[in-house]
Amino acid sequence: MDEKLEPYLTKRKLLLIVFLLLLIIVLFIVTIGQKSLEKEVSKKAKEDEIRLVTNASRFYTVSSCIDKYLTYLGDHDEEKLLAVLSSNYINKKEITEENILEKIESVPSGSYTYEARKMYQEKILNEITKYYVLGNMVKNELLEINAQTEKKVAYYIVILDESTLSFSIEPYDGQLFKQETNHE
Repeated sequence: MDEKLEPYLTKRKLLLIVFLLLLIIVLFIVTIGQKSLEKEVSKKAKEDEIRLVTNASRFYTVSSCIDKYLTYLGDHDEEKLLAVLSSNYINKKEITEENILEKIESVPSGSYTYEARKMYQEKILNEITKYYVLGNMVKNELLEINAQTEKKVAYYIVILDESTLSFSIEPYDGQLFKQETNHE
């Protein structure tokens, strides 16, 4: 160091300069880390969004899960119904094989299919997706000229596990679709 500067740079001043440099470095690192974390959280939030289903194959797959459920319901097949209802729904409604037909909404006699009209998806885990479905239960009957088909609006949640190629289902109050209607 220059001899002229030595008197001015005492140990205190040197420590103060080192302390300030360390403080600036730490603040710089924290700022970079925070920006990285914000990007990560933003990316995660976008992945967790509920999005409209536009894939026709997925739309058909989920609709066919609901068709199976309606078939089991129409046949009063307690065992199969219990197998396809989501465990969350079973626990919430305290459903057993003995009371299942009393605890879930039944369909009038006859065979029904489901016509999905609108569907949203929400990624739950890597291979598990939750689908919110709005559609019509349509009674299958021989159509006569001028006969009207009986339809009933019905909402379901279908949880599809692509790793095990399985699904579970639960009747749904349609809150997502009703909110959407209120905002329009």
